Amino acid sequence: MQPIATYSTRSIEQKLAYTLFPDSLVVRYSRGVLGPKGEERFPLATLDPAAARISYRRDVYITAGGIIGGGSLLLILRLFRQSGIGWLLLGLAGIVLCGIALLYTGLRRVEYALFQTPAGVPAFYVHRFARDSAAFESFIDALTKQIRAAKETA
Repeated sequence: MQPIATYSTRSIEQKLAYTLFPDSLVVRYSRGVLGPKGEERFPLATLDPAAARISYRRDVYITAGGIIGGGSLLLILRLFRQSGIGWLLLGLAGIVLCGIALLYTGLRRVEYALFQTPAGVPAFYVHRFARDSAAFESFIDALTKQIRAAKETA
C-alpha cells in the first residue's frame, strides 16, 4: 500500500517519522543514539479529526545552556590570567559555544498537534521541532482529511 503523505522531524533527544496510509498512521521513532527504536500503528477510524495545538519552550535546555555556558565563561575569565593554559581555554571556549547552542535550542518554541480518541484519550503527537511549518501544516491537513474519510467508511 502506498503512503498518502510522510513527515519527519528530529530534535536533540529524538527522531520521528510519520507515514500516513489510507487506514492508519505509522510512527517510527528513535530516542537518542543508544535509546529505544520502534514503530507504532494507529488506526485512523479510532481517532478524532480535531487536533489540539500545544506549543512551549524547553526550559531545561535554557537552564542547562545558561549553567554550562555561563560557568565555562567564568572559568575562562578566571584562568585567562595564568599562562600556559591555551588549550584549556580553547576547550572551555568550545564548551561555552555548546552552552550557547543549548540555550538557543531552549528558546525556540516546539509545537505539537495532539490527536485523541473520541473519548478524549491522547493517542499520539505530531511534533514540529524545526522550522518546517509548511510541511508540518500540510501533513496535519492531510492527516485530518484522512481521519474524516476513514470515519465515513467505517
